[in-house]
Amino acid sequence: MLRASLNDLYNNDTGLIERDAHERTLTGRLAKYIENRIEDYDVTIEYNRHGIDPKEVELPNADGVLTMKRVMPDIIIHHLGDDSDNLLVIEAKKTSNTATDDQDIAKLSALKQNIGYHFAVFLRLPVGEGVDFNMTEMQWID
Repeated sequence: MLRASLNDLYNNDTGLIERDAHERTLTGRLAKYIENRIEDYDVTIEYNRHGIDPKEVELPNADGVLTMKRVMPDIIIHHLGDDSDNLLVIEAKKTSNTATDDQDIAKLSALKQNIGYHFAVFLRLPVGEGVDFNMTEMQWID
């Protein structure tokens, strides 16, 4: 489902990818393709709620001390209003973003452990002219 949705993104939105469109633009399009392939779940982008409360997880601050931080995952597949069956949380970063992946991976791990997502994945999306879409990195988080 995820690989097929990525293929839809690459096949249908080449112009956005070649122009290095904003990450939210690309993840919004990807969420649309996921939603077309999955039934019985809600697909939501930048969702900042855990039930009715803000979505918060423990993450290290700049000094490495664990603190509660509010988070908005790029894409989640869940049942809106029911945290008992959160299927997948996705964080994505474009290849043009030179920041390390550490913070995204730590956030995914915390979301999986503390909020109960069954699966978590980090995507590194290739962007720019003439990119090789096969270069998408997909890292599943334990």
